[in-house]
Amino acid sequence: MKHYFDLLHKDLYSAHGQRLWLQWVAVLYVGILVFGNLPGWRAQAAQVASGGVLHSLAYGGLTLLMCAGWSGSALSKASKAVLTVVLMGALDEYVQSFIPYRGSSVRDWLVDSASASAVAGIYVLVRKSGRQA
Repeated sequence: MKHYFDLLHKDLYSAHGQRLWLQWVAVLYVGILVFGNLPGWRAQAAQVASGGVLHSLAYGGLTLLMCAGWSGSALSKASKAVLTVVLMGALDEYVQSFIPYRGSSVRDWLVDSASASAVAGIYVLVRKSGRQA
């Protein structure tokens, strides 16, 4: 079983695996933009979790996928991921400003940015502690 996990780990962090992580980022982000702006969908999602929780999970998850998908040091991957998520969150809020039943919110963008920063920070700490062990 350990051999299987070793192979899986190597494949997920190979050049092919990294491309897959980044493709998932693109697919999930388009899903956020599309489904998040469908009439009634946001209201249904609010029954499960608040907007802050949804934004944190979505953009924190995208950050983690980007960290896995890019090459470089943990710090450079995390920095690129945070910058990208800040821009993605801003684009999401900008798109929402054109949808009559939605509204853009600086608060949501700040939540996106904060969750990206927190996830990226944890990623860097975990990667650095794993290297020292």
